[in-house]
Amino acid sequence: MIKIISKRYAAIGFVLLLAIMSLFLASCVQNKSGNIVGLNYKATIVDEISTDEVGNETDEWYTKGGKVHVIEQLEFDIIASPSNPMRELYRTMPESVVDGVLRNYHVIGVKQLSINGVSNVLEFPNSGRLYWENDLNSPNYADNLSNQWFHSKGPYNEYDLWESVLIYINATSNMNIVFELEYYMYNATMRYADASQLHLTLYEGEEIKTLNKVHGQILFADNLMPQKDNCLPWAFGTESHTVDFSIDTTTNAGYTTFEINLQQDKLKNWAKYNMYLEFGLISYGEDSHIFSQYASQNQYYNTQQKDWLVQQVHDWANLPEKFDKIQNNVLQACLASGLIFLLIIFILDLILKNIFQFKPSRKTKVYNNIPSQVDLLFARELVFCKHKFVVNQAQGLGGVLLNLYQKGYIEFKKLDNNKDWFKNNTIIVQHAQPDNLPKFDTQTGQKINYQNNNPLTHSERQYLILLNRHMQNNELLASNFAKSLKYDWDSVQVFLADLDNNVQNIGVSQDYFVKAKYKTMRTIFGWLGIATIFLALLTGIIANIVSIQSRLQLAKGSFIFLPAIMILGGISLILLSKKYVKLTEHGQEEYDKWYGFYKYLKKEKWNQQQTINLNEIEDWLVYATTFGLSKKHIIKLQTNMLHHTQSLDRKTLPHIYSNLFVQIMFFNISRHIWHRYWSNYFYRKVYWNLGGTHGYHGHRWGGGG
Repeated sequence: MIKIISKRYAAIGFVLLLAIMSLFLASCVQNKSGNIVGLNYKATIVDEISTDEVGNETDEWYTKGGKVHVIEQLEFDIIASPSNPMRELYRTMPESVVDGVLRNYHVIGVKQLSINGVSNVLEFPNSGRLYWENDLNSPNYADNLSNQWFHSKGPYNEYDLWESVLIYINATSNMNIVFELEYYMYNATMRYADASQLHLTLYEGEEIKTLNKVHGQILFADNLMPQKDNCLPWAFGTESHTVDFSIDTTTNAGYTTFEINLQQDKLKNWAKYNMYLEFGLISYGEDSHIFSQYASQNQYYNTQQKDWLVQQVHDWANLPEKFDKIQNNVLQACLASGLIFLLIIFILDLILKNIFQFKPSRKTKVYNNIPSQVDLLFARELVFCKHKFVVNQAQGLGGVLLNLYQKGYIEFKKLDNNKDWFKNNTIIVQHAQPDNLPKFDTQTGQKINYQNNNPLTHSERQYLILLNRHMQNNELLASNFAKSLKYDWDSVQVFLADLDNNVQNIGVSQDYFVKAKYKTMRTIFGWLGIATIFLALLTGIIANIVSIQSRLQLAKGSFIFLPAIMILGGISLILLSKKYVKLTEHGQEEYDKWYGFYKYLKKEKWNQQQTINLNEIEDWLVYATTFGLSKKHIIKLQTNMLHHTQSLDRKTLPHIYSNLFVQIMFFNISRHIWHRYWSNYFYRKVYWNLGGTHGYHGHRWGGGG
């Protein structure tokens, strides 16, 4: 069950992982059809009473103070064709509410400056309205609607910035166009009782990833520029965090100019926390209000804010150092947590060994004889008791069928002698019945009792009963048997439960297990180890994806080291849990023998000179089948035997080949039993819980109605 479920969920998980990765990669790909690749930004501080129309005059957010005049030259890289024209470009206008007032804009105009580096000046008029999809795709767009612009203010939202300037063009080929955008920005300057602050956002958001160059100038008229000792200028953003700028008074006569120049080498390695470019200046002392005489009244207009503003700038400038210390602390915490986790596992192991007195595993040697005559499925349970959480007994049924064949209860024959031994061409023929084994008459459905003195183990007897339920005239086509099990769900359920109970009864009654639930601790800690590994992988992936987009980045490998230590702990739990199997002293000795025999059967190099005993090899084939060894190992046994055909009766070879065939053929049938059993089980559980209906017709599951 666990193997089947694990494969299914592993496949589902793999598909989901691919889907998530595809979406993630798709989100990382920029739209290259109309991106801004160059920005030339020029802002001039204008401290005057504004008479411009701005927004809704009844909205307290829309005030007209703190005015800045901005001229931007935007270089667009356009990919278009006649069949896929580019008709709309946009420039997002950074919005924010600072101290209770909203930064807003009044657009003066849009001008085309050049196309592909060639001067082509064209004034664009205001369209007066927003164009929708039907406008952009209308037949008369190129003649009547293109070469215009519109300022879309949109509803302000703290998380979705809607305000933008839309430029309507009709590009039908790849080109590079430069536009000039002129506008007033309001509430760029804030006034407080003892200070003033200018805050300009040159660019922000995902679109900044496409920029290849930025040139910015911020101009203060001589009468608005504070003295050097009375101001604190700053610029932040990009990967470097702090942005270099120059100050001079000669570039623009009558103005002090703060200039920023960034090339492509400075515009890379973007993350969520550095997708912005800002400039600011704080004035205080004698020049506290030199450029904010007409600034809007904000929430802190009459309060002392100078010390707080300066401290904020210093704190922001020191963020890399601050997060470097945080990364060190996170790394130390992760390493300490991991070591504590390993220590807990070690201490827990000591406690459990002292409490339960588990029998220690010995170094298992190869054992080349069948240790004892026990039920085949119990032998399978004993071999895998320390290596599998749940031993799937259905996968060992091939060996049970093989023993029935060797004991003469069943035989195989071909439906068509000209075809090979396939399920659709193989008939299981029943030759004998054990004492008191019920046989169902196909006509009346009544039980018929037969007598036979050949001894059968419990699992062989139960399996023969299951075969009898589906026999017709003592014959059963192998493929029909596999299919008919689908409709005999109740019997299969009882059959598998009986096999598990029998294994437990043998283990307790014959002094192998301390108690029936002898693997409880093994199972708990084994699954805990697997859960730990899964949690470590999941946590590591999510933590690294999230942290790499924050200033923590990879936290110096914290979220790699901790999951690695957790995985090591999970593996330790799985390995240690093998000791938590409650075997008796006798049970431990028998386990060592049986596991040694299992290792012997798995050997790939056989001594071809040793004396071969036909009956011994046939018994080995039975156990190899019961233990679920691969087809490769079975064929290896068979090949080794054929090297000694001169000492064997050739009439026995078909018998040997039949044994090989049974293992290969019946492994598929036994897997079919297990698969159908759990498919029906989960179908019933899930479908009924979802409110589905079912039809039940004499132990046959029909369609819902």
